[in-house]
Amino acid sequence: MKNLENNELENLKWQLNYVIDQIKLADNKLYFLLAVYMFLFGMIIPKIEEFFNILFDREICLGNKIIIIVLFIGVVCFIVRFFICFINGMKPRIQPQNLLKNSEYKSVIFWKDIANMGYEIFEKKWKDEFFKDLKMQIYVNSKIADAKFKWVSAAYGTLGPILITITLFYIFLIILG
Repeated sequence: MKNLENNELENLKWQLNYVIDQIKLADNKLYFLLAVYMFLFGMIIPKIEEFFNILFDREICLGNKIIIIVLFIGVVCFIVRFFICFINGMKPRIQPQNLLKNSEYKSVIFWKDIANMGYEIFEKKWKDEFFKDLKMQIYVNSKIADAKFKWVSAAYGTLGPILITITLFYIFLIILG
């Protein structure tokens, strides 16, 4: 019986570590995209003066000004969309109490719940509910990983369009400048 408990414990620990690694992977992908976007943002900042010079140049026709304005607005929108995805991906809105049938449930693994219970309660709950709680942590962390990857996917979805928009913006700046 003890061997079976040890085997189950090892499997649960492996599963929890795997899910936590997936959360870290999602965070790393977001950080990579943040670096890419900062590079792209750095490419746009020096061109803002040139953009406004074109807007106020009387010799450039209205159609070209409208195109350059639309491209600039597109770049700004994609950057804003990315930052929305980044912020939501870094802190997905998962409320473990909403996932559980008993919203009064206090975990014996989650540090915040442990800190808010007395030692005697913690010790009793540890003996009675450890395996159940470990499974619950795997479930909740899986929900967190899923939410993070949805935002990572949305953030990566903005990368292609912004590259195209920035390229077109630069081409028009070169042609009109």
